[in-house]
Amino acid sequence: MLKRGRAFNLDIVTLTGAPKECHRNTALAFTGGLIPSIVTGFAIGPDNVWLEHSWGLNHERNATIETTMEMTAYYGVQPTPTECQRFVYLASFGFPYATLI
Repeated sequence: MLKRGRAFNLDIVTLTGAPKECHRNTALAFTGGLIPSIVTGFAIGPDNVWLEHSWGLNHERNATIETTMEMTAYYGVQPTPTECQRFVYLASFGFPYATLI
């Protein structure tokens, strides 16, 4: 996370998903073709606390694709294609992925 992570200060587009299910929402949106890229890491929530978090990334729109609630700051990594496969598999079973990078 420290070597590959970066801040994502982009416009935010909301894609409605299940509350508190950011990893699963992101995995489902990615496999369903609704988001082109995955980012996983941490975000500052409404209570100003860093949370494990995953979201989508749309390079064409230069936007973060948020599937739960808008956060105030985002920091994470874009998984490689192999890591994306593992992310989707684990997230579909409810395992948090950010701790595995």
